[in-house]
Amino acid sequence: MASKPGTDVAVKEPDTGLAELSDIEKQLIEENRAEVDASDLVIPLLKIGQPLTDEVSSGDASAGEFINALTREGLGREVEFIVAGYSKGRFDHGDRAQGKRARKSYGSKTVPWNDDPHFGQPWAEHPDAEESYSARANSGEIEWGKGPRISTTYDFTGYVISGLEEGEEPIPVCLSLMRTNTKAAKKWQTILNAVLRGRYWDVVFTLTTEQEKSDKGNFYVLNVKQSRKTTPEEKQRAVSLATILRNQAVTVAGDHDEGKAPAEPADTGGLAV
Repeated sequence: MASKPGTDVAVKEPDTGLAELSDIEKQLIEENRAEVDASDLVIPLLKIGQPLTDEVSSGDASAGEFINALTREGLGREVEFIVAGYSKGRFDHGDRAQGKRARKSYGSKTVPWNDDPHFGQPWAEHPDAEESYSARANSGEIEWGKGPRISTTYDFTGYVISGLEEGEEPIPVCLSLMRTNTKAAKKWQTILNAVLRGRYWDVVFTLTTEQEKSDKGNFYVLNVKQSRKTTPEEKQRAVSLATILRNQAVTVAGDHDEGKAPAEPADTGGLAV
């Protein structure tokens, strides 16, 4: 059966001849870490421009482009990306009628917002989180309506290395995927863990966007393909960032794109996206 356009992720076995990091590289990474003040490390959000995305509406970028949400710059519909870290997060879409603004949680396994009545509880216990909301809708307890207020996100942090001018250094970004991009995100995560076995930085990924249509209008989804091996310099840079992500708090900057609401779930209990 053919896969749905826009969600295919090509899986190729990596070159088993990839070398381990040398002692010199490891020493350089430690020296690089010593120079970094985590309070100064701000990682821009990388998002996919949709027709109603602010940067698209204002003319700073085009629909379907990858957008640096900090600079508002469109980076085109194809970028090369090296992954340094992956984690799950949550996006609360808010409620304009009640004056509640949208907000994002990165990596927390429990509800981090102290103004939420479920503060400190596991996400699975929050009635408005994606998994709980789906189960309640499938059981007939609630109507699906616009879908869950709190979406699960799949957050890939790394470097965009394409489109750089000579001598220009890449900056780290965080691509946060949810809803219509859930299938692509899960397959990408499978490659990182099952194929690359956690060595995220061994491969350069080519990311592209593809337009899809629904009764609510056009929107853009992600395609992910393995491209080539990373160079020693690219690998060292990504490993250094991965170490920082694991050991220090960083800030992700930029307005998160809310994306398109997921479809009503099937009666099987699974969340359709």
